[in-house]
Amino acid sequence: MGRPKTIDRNEVLEAAERVILTAGIGAFSIGAVAKEAGITKGGVQSCFGSKEELTEALVDRWFSREEAAYSSKAGQNGTESDKIRAHVETARNLLSEPDSKICSVLAGLLAQEQSNGRARQWYRQRYEMLAANTRDNRKARLAFIASEGMFYMKFLGLFDVDTEEWNEIYDDIQRLAEGSL
Repeated sequence: MGRPKTIDRNEVLEAAERVILTAGIGAFSIGAVAKEAGITKGGVQSCFGSKEELTEALVDRWFSREEAAYSSKAGQNGTESDKIRAHVETARNLLSEPDSKICSVLAGLLAQEQSNGRARQWYRQRYEMLAANTRDNRKARLAFIASEGMFYMKFLGLFDVDTEEWNEIYDDIQRLAEGSL
């Protein structure tokens, strides 16, 4: 008897992202992910338990990617303003493919109750760096809020913006974060 095949959670998450990116969030199911990954539904469930846990893993994965991009820009010893500028720059770069599709899905997933606990934790951590004890820090706080507002307006489909306008808006947000607007 052969050794049982192990299922790579990362490969299942890749398959889940492909399902969402190619067929849309409406096609996202345990069965569709299993088919895309070339495993059984039971294989997906053995990795994640339920669709909700798979969704949470996708959200966690996205936050981990974002955190890595942010950390590389912010540095370990950055000031509050440096960290806000890094946050704005990271958000600005989300317009590229396939990030923009993933962000659209993420914005929708975060609206679901089971996924917003991780988002609340992430926002609390980011917001805690925003001591509003100086005029520049208050500007940086507004830049953070503007950056997130633009993200949700774009990726929830509330505001249609092309790359040129997106970059123009983020130039302004960056200047606000730097205190030069």
